[in-house]
Amino acid sequence: MMHTKKLVFTFLAVFVLGSAAGIFIPNDAAALDESYFKGKKMTFLVPFKPGGGFDTYARLLSPYIEKYLPVRNVIVKNEPAGGGLAAMNRLARSKPDGRTIMIIQTGAALINELAEVKGIRYRSGEFTWLARVTSSPNVLVSRPNSPIKTMADMKSLNREVAIASIGRDFSTITAILMLKAFDIPYRTVMGYSGSGEQIMAVIRGDADVCALSISTLKPSIDAGELHPLMVLGKMETDMPKFHELAAQLNISEKNKTMLDSLAGILDIYRSIAASPGLSPELSRIMRTAFKKAFTDPGFLASAKKSNRPVHYLEGEETQRLVESAVKNFKEDASFMKMVKDIFGGSY
Repeated sequence: MMHTKKLVFTFLAVFVLGSAAGIFIPNDAAALDESYFKGKKMTFLVPFKPGGGFDTYARLLSPYIEKYLPVRNVIVKNEPAGGGLAAMNRLARSKPDGRTIMIIQTGAALINELAEVKGIRYRSGEFTWLARVTSSPNVLVSRPNSPIKTMADMKSLNREVAIASIGRDFSTITAILMLKAFDIPYRTVMGYSGSGEQIMAVIRGDADVCALSISTLKPSIDAGELHPLMVLGKMETDMPKFHELAAQLNISEKNKTMLDSLAGILDIYRSIAASPGLSPELSRIMRTAFKKAFTDPGFLASAKKSNRPVHYLEGEETQRLVESAVKNFKEDASFMKMVKDIFGGSY
């Protein structure tokens, strides 16, 4: 009898503590495996409209999530409001049952959080990170027939450089910080719904520049529609590199450090996370399934056919990189001040 009471007390204690910590504990936690997802639906949040890179990755990956978890079906839901802020907040308040996931523009998530942007209801380090999809350097581009051929050209314009912007997305953040580092005045031209519209805005001359991932911009650069001004990130390329330009134009050490930090974020550019508070066992099952999905030959073939590079990184390492980035940025007082000064208000 005493033994039975002890077991009941232990179970209740675990349940109460788990609930208080926001940890989801299924009824059959002891025997939890992939069958937990059988017959269930999963929502896959995308922070942009259909048709862009984030949306494409989500739709390419969904059949393989269904294959390896296996859920009954994955519903891709596009929520572009607030440059993805609404989707981030939705993920943060979703039940920790593994049935809501999101492909995240990790840099924007971190910068907006650090800037304490109005409306933020999440903490990046609290999400359950499942995988990095891809890393990607960003490239600042102009149009070939523009007077802007180099970073030095922008400094001598004697006017603000117009940045094609979605909103509080990482492409805008990157472009602003690139120009800020080189002491180039700027303004943002808002209202574009995705990378395609940003590119067209620069090609038409409605804006001077934009900054997007190299995989997104390469077709337009190769076609001669766009001109690369500077690449930021870890990649061998013949495009102008920010370290070389920083030396040529004598930018401050503080601004070099800031761009180095920004380049580090690009190492986890597109990543996938689930709700905060997943149990360790549920996290393990989901991360294992995502590893199988990302290494499936069928997925890799479809990604290659769609010109979408895959740089898979396991969930545990992605989690570590996110938490480390938040910690390192918070310890850099000058970077934090710059971020809050630029992004704490409106662009």
